[in-house]
Amino acid sequence: ALEACGGLMSGYERPHLDVIARIDDNLRVALARLLVIEPSAGLELAASLFPAWWLRGRPREGSAWVERALSAAPDAPAALRAAARFAHGFLIAQDTEDWAAAARSIDLGIELLAGVSEPPAILGMLLCLRAECEVESGDVKSALPRASQGLAIVRRHPDARGGWTEIFTVFQVANAKRAEGDLEAALALFTECAEVSRRAGLFVGQIVAYNAVGELWEERGDLEKSRQAWEHALRCRQAIGAVDV
Repeated sequence: ALEACGGLMSGYERPHLDVIARIDDNLRVALARLLVIEPSAGLELAASLFPAWWLRGRPREGSAWVERALSAAPDAPAALRAAARFAHGFLIAQDTEDWAAAARSIDLGIELLAGVSEPPAILGMLLCLRAECEVESGDVKSALPRASQGLAIVRRHPDARGGWTEIFTVFQVANAKRAEGDLEAALALFTECAEVSRRAGLFVGQIVAYNAVGELWEERGDLEKSRQAWEHALRCRQAIGAVDV
């Protein structure tokens, strides 16, 4: 399962989603058992599975597992608990759009990493997800500085560039710029996300980026470019079976 989760973040997602689907029942048994005999391992697995639960339309089940794992592993390493907080906040937002609840969980993750000498990439992701909470709650002025800080942290880590982590953080900077009304910069960054995702073979990144590109071209009145972007996003959804996202 961990190998499949890693694959979801590094390339074409469908084969890895199929692996997770095949072991679904065993996976629940393994998670429940790990939370008893090796809670930190259970927390790692629960946190790693968040994209699978999202893409398969089961964010509520995923957030419940992460909550259980966080309770079972209070002494797990801070970076692991922070990663779990990212997964938890992300899944809550996708399930309920309760951005205030998501922000509370994300803030706990950010606090876990406060004062570290070398901020890990997960801190950048937490900051960017927190920026999305601010956009959704109307606090636009705070969103762009926070997202920009998160992207800067991620780009200090060479292994995070050109993949899902950088795509996510660039997307959140674009999202904040769009909220501020800088549509030219937002369109350029969303297009960058789409191209980086395409080169990396990440269909999820293409889905969310081309959706945003399509929306912006529609707002500009260019319905042909908008249609092309949305058709590309739809083909990606169909290719990985994520039509419910």
